[in-house]
Amino acid sequence: MAVKRMWGGRFEATGAKWVEEFGASISFDQQMAAEDLEGSLAHVTMLKETKILPAADADQIITGSRSSRTNSKQGSLRLRLKMKTST
Repeated sequence: MAVKRMWGGRFEATGAKWVEEFGASISFDQQMAAEDLEGSLAHVTMLKETKILPAADADQIITGSRSSRTNSKQGSLRLRLKMKTST
């Protein structure tokens, strides 16, 4: 099953396995999720306060981000890599 990449039209051959592994940052994303969500919360709060983002939209994002942050801190947030495959 072939995996579609952004650069798929530029290269005919597939990359080496180590290149795929090196480029997959999901394990680091998992480790940094709580910190990443903290930054996202600060950003969306700023967008709300400056009225760049409507309050109702910002509140939905804040609620979801807080829930994800809690799950991350409790160890129940699991990130997974999902790649599109060609048919």
